[in-house]
Amino acid sequence: MFSSDGGRIRGLQRGGILTVVLLITLLFPILSFSVILNIGWRSIDDEYLEVKDGVLYIQSVAFARAIGADVDWDSAHKCVILEYGKTEIKIFTRSGRVWRNNEIFTLRNMPFIENGRSYIPLREIAEIMGFNLRYDERSKKIEVELGLSKILNVNILTDGKTRAILEFSKSVNYKVVEADESKLIVDVFGAFIDPPHLKKEINSSSLVSFTLSQFNPSTVRIVFHYNVGTTFRISVEEVGRFVFD
Repeated sequence: MFSSDGGRIRGLQRGGILTVVLLITLLFPILSFSVILNIGWRSIDDEYLEVKDGVLYIQSVAFARAIGADVDWDSAHKCVILEYGKTEIKIFTRSGRVWRNNEIFTLRNMPFIENGRSYIPLREIAEIMGFNLRYDERSKKIEVELGLSKILNVNILTDGKTRAILEFSKSVNYKVVEADESKLIVDVFGAFIDPPHLKKEINSSSLVSFTLSQFNPSTVRIVFHYNVGTTFRISVEEVGRFVFD
C-alpha cells in the first residue's frame, strides 16, 4: 500500500516481534494515516486501525490474529474475550475495565465500537498482556515484543527407552490437544521455531517420528507418532526443558 505522498511502509515480525511502521503525512487540512502490519504469514492492512485523540487503536479480531489468540464477543456484557495460551483477557467496552485472569485493570483510553467492530487501545492492551511496546520517534516505528520462547535444541536419546528433549530459551506452557493409540498432539504456548517446520524420523521400538511447526504466531505444535501400545509421559523437567518419554 502507498500513502498519499507515494511513500511505502511495511511492518515486519521476527522471533515474536510485531513491528508496526507508521507514516503520517499532513496535507493541510487533511491528515493521511497509512499502516501495514506483516505478522508471520499474515498481513494486516490499516483498515483495521484507527487513531482517536492521538491514540492508536486496533480491531480486536485483527489483534487476536496477530498474536495467535482466540477471540470471542460477549454481547450481553459488551465484552471482548481473548484466549492467549493459558491467559484469558476480558475487555469491557462500556466500562473500560480489563480482566486478566484474576487481575483487574482500568484503561485510560476507552475501547469503542464502530460499524459493528470493536477497537482496543494497542499500547495499553499490549502492556496488560505482558508485551513490551517501544516507539522510535525518528522512524515512526512501533515494536510490540511478544517475548516468545525460542526452541534452541532438539535431542533424541535412544539408549534404552527413547526420549525426545526440547530445550526452549525460557519456560513455556503447554496443552495436550489430542492423544490416541498412535499419535499425540501438544501445543506449546508463547513459543516459536525458526525455521517454522521441523520433522524428525526416529528408528526406535516406540517413537516413530515427530514434527514441530509454527501453528500460529505464538504457538508451536508438536505431533508425536509412535507405535501402537506405546506408553509415554510428557513433562517439564526444568525451566525451558520439555520431555517426551
